[in-house]
Amino acid sequence: MAHFQYSDSIDGDQIRILTLRPSSDPDSMVECQLTAYDRLTCRPYDALSYCWGESKERRSIFVNDLPFNIGVRLAEALHHLRLPDKDRILWTDAICINQESKVERTAQVKRMGDTYSGCFKTLVWLGPASEQDQSTVGMKAIDSIGGPLAGKNLMEVRTSMPRLPPSVLGRDIDTYLLAIRRILERKWFTRLWVVQEFCLAPQVDLVCGQDVIPLSHLTNMQLSLPWSPDMQSPTRYGLAFLLDPWLLSTRQLFQVTPKETPKIEELKLKTCSLLSNMWNSRARRCEEPKDRVYALLALSPDVSDVLIPDYDEPLAVTFIKTTRVILKRHQNLDLLFLCCGPDTSFVQNKEEENEKLPSWVPNYNANTVTAENNVWTLRPLNNYLPGSDRHFTATGSPFVPNDSDPLDQLTVSGYNLGTIDAVSSLGWGGGIQQAYQLVQEKLATSPATNMRETFWRTVISNRRHNSMPAEQAIEGSEFEGWWRAITNPDGVTDEETASRIAAADNYNRAYWQHGHQRLLFTTDTSFVGLSRAGIREGDHVCLLAGGQTPFVLRPCGREFQIVCEAYVHGIMDGGLWGGRKASEEPRTEFVLI
Repeated sequence: MAHFQYSDSIDGDQIRILTLRPSSDPDSMVECQLTAYDRLTCRPYDALSYCWGESKERRSIFVNDLPFNIGVRLAEALHHLRLPDKDRILWTDAICINQESKVERTAQVKRMGDTYSGCFKTLVWLGPASEQDQSTVGMKAIDSIGGPLAGKNLMEVRTSMPRLPPSVLGRDIDTYLLAIRRILERKWFTRLWVVQEFCLAPQVDLVCGQDVIPLSHLTNMQLSLPWSPDMQSPTRYGLAFLLDPWLLSTRQLFQVTPKETPKIEELKLKTCSLLSNMWNSRARRCEEPKDRVYALLALSPDVSDVLIPDYDEPLAVTFIKTTRVILKRHQNLDLLFLCCGPDTSFVQNKEEENEKLPSWVPNYNANTVTAENNVWTLRPLNNYLPGSDRHFTATGSPFVPNDSDPLDQLTVSGYNLGTIDAVSSLGWGGGIQQAYQLVQEKLATSPATNMRETFWRTVISNRRHNSMPAEQAIEGSEFEGWWRAITNPDGVTDEETASRIAAADNYNRAYWQHGHQRLLFTTDTSFVGLSRAGIREGDHVCLLAGGQTPFVLRPCGREFQIVCEAYVHGIMDGGLWGGRKASEEPRTEFVLI
């Protein structure tokens, strides 16, 4: 028997809609009709959001009276969602887009934001009911906690301090809270594509088996739980944060209309950059590496008009183009903080072939975009205001990309601060003492107090454990105890060392946050700095236009590879850049490869 085949391709101005035929027999085959429409005249539809899953198992349904194979999870969703006595009108990506056509996928992904914002509602299929996880109890509990808060504004929800019902369907508080946790741990909540599906749809219903609740009940519960007096125990309190607060705030932002907030588009541009969205969704999963970018375009107004999805181009080209667009639009080098060094610049496509990236292009698909990669702040990609705790080493000097550069090269300009001539770890096994000796040798003519202050502020990148600026003075008994504990262990027992470090908790936490597992370096020009593993002697420390921090560059003939960012003591406030600019010292151009 012949299988269903797409008769023609549709462009971005068209959309296919699925008519799901009714049935009251749970064992009968799913039957549906697939019809193409112009987007402006298509019939009202619900969009289906679900987790594709990793299983290769396929199930057969009938599309336009012909068999068509789909994934198990989609088949389960269609079985549960069909109505007993009337058609249900749906849009679902796996059927309504010809997944075998890269041209059609590209055109439809480009309009995905319109697909979800234009639906009547989005139905989120969380999966079948589970007696083991007590999913019905969990769904009912969410409804019982969040439902009574319907109609309240955000502030009212946050400060409502709701009391939890003593029982739900005969289960006590701890039992039904565990059932809620199991709901929130379902795979749908880990997918990347659901971010825009979640944020753009005018209305969202969560469906688990036969249980259905409005998304607003879930968000009301999540926002109000931290304030409930019944959530004070640590095991209960953590439940409130299983749903990402960034996801909630982004949905709220995209549901606001210009009539309600006249400057809403300006606010989106400021807070919903592609770079920020990729950072906040870095733990989410997607099967296609390019979707690290494409799945967020509808929520990224800073680049959505110039980045065009193209599933036919090499993955490395997609990442290079993305990097160029972000650098050009924002005129700073923030994106380079996500680079992990020239020896890790590979991406793996779906065909399991490695593609080499230039050193200045982050591997957006790598599981390495974490706060630990960065030495100067915990949240590097948030929008900071002037006068905040952010370092600026090249204040007022935007990065202007050279459009004539070859695709795989990037020209930056600035000053070479010197060449790294020594590197030391900061570990407890003698490394931190060796690092201090390097500082003493480099600053041999400086007073001892200057050496100590330079070393201490470098070790913590001049930041406290909470990334606020370090104290103005480093004197006092607490600091002295910490200093003696780490720099002069001779004759001091392990117990005494531990006692001193514990007594100097503020200094110790700052060290573990910023200096632990970093490398201290010195340059032939008498600078002292802190950077990541991977730097080595012979690398250049450079101050670049548009950079928050100095960068470590590695010479490759006449060109350079970017290694990582760095903290360099004494120049993190922009003063050095301003001084060199005033003296009209010519900048050097560095071609990054």
